[in-house]
Parts: sequence; structure tokens; C-alpha cells
Amino acid sequence: MIKPTSSLGPRTRDTVGDALRELKECLPRKRFMHLAYRAEWVCKLIGVSPAKLPLDIPELRRKSLGKLVWAFCYVVENSPLVDRECSNRSGELSLKWRELLAKAQTAHARGSLSRLAYYCSRRQISPADVDAQTFAAFVAYWRSTRLMQSPSFHDRIMAHFWNELATCRPDLELKAL
Repeated sequence: MIKPTSSLGPRTRDTVGDALRELKECLPRKRFMHLAYRAEWVCKLIGVSPAKLPLDIPELRRKSLGKLVWAFCYVVENSPLVDRECSNRSGELSLKWRELLAKAQTAHARGSLSRLAYYCSRRQISPADVDAQTFAAFVAYWRSTRLMQSPSFHDRIMAHFWNELATCRPDLELKAL
């Protein structure tokens, strides 16, 4: 928690950017980076830079934000406008995709490749039919429907696991990406 700079409490126009500068001095580097990333992400969603977002807005309190996040998630998850076919993990995996995931060497590889597997299963694309164009379409879909840190990192990891499986298991007849 930030200590007030005077006995009267925080100045009325202190910003999230000011708070981050003060926290940088008193928190371990890794903890600060974790918090700063998330604070900047919220500011980005609001559409205001941390240097311009004042701390004295009542809606920025933990209880208020918790209620707002819950309400927002409820609206998104229950909206009739959301294409349920494209939601994460909707539908069943085809037999070929289940077999492919079972042959992945690690749980991390299975988890990473499962995103692609569900995407392709919903579109009746078999593992042997996945090529660079299919992967590019999946990446575009995934990025347009998810908010994630470092999307290109996730894409590279998934392609790495795919290529590793294609190399180690030539019997699967997978095309390298």
C-alpha cells in the first residue's frame, strides 16, 4: 500500500503512474513488474495512460472493480451475440485429434496444442490437413478472441510443439509449420 505523502492523505491528483513510480522503489523487481503490467493493462482497457488516470476515482477501489469485472464477464459470457461454437473448449475433439494429443510428449505440449485441436475439430480439419495457412487462420482467430500477454510467444511455443511432434512422430504425417 502506498503511504500518503502528507498527513492529509494522498494529493488529489496523484495518478496510477505516480503510484507505480513509488511502488517501484519499495517492491521486489519481479513483484513490481507483475503489478505494473496488470495496472497498465487495465489502463489500456479503459483507454487512459497510467500518467493521466487519477487515483482518487471511487470506482478504482477493489470492491467496485471486483463488481465491475464480475458484471462485465457475466454480460460477455451470457450474451446471445457470442458465437458459442467459437468459445474455448466447446464441442468434442475428433478421434484423430484426441489420438494426436495423447501422443504429445508433455502436459505443456498437450495444453498448448489443445487450442489448435479444438479450433480444427470444430471446423472438421484433421491433423494431417493442418498447414501454415490453417495455423495462420487459427492464430488470427485466437488473437481476435483472447486477451493475453505476449501472443506471439504463445504462437511460437505452439508451432514449436507442433513441429517437434511432426519430427518425432513421422507416422502422424504432420506438415511442419
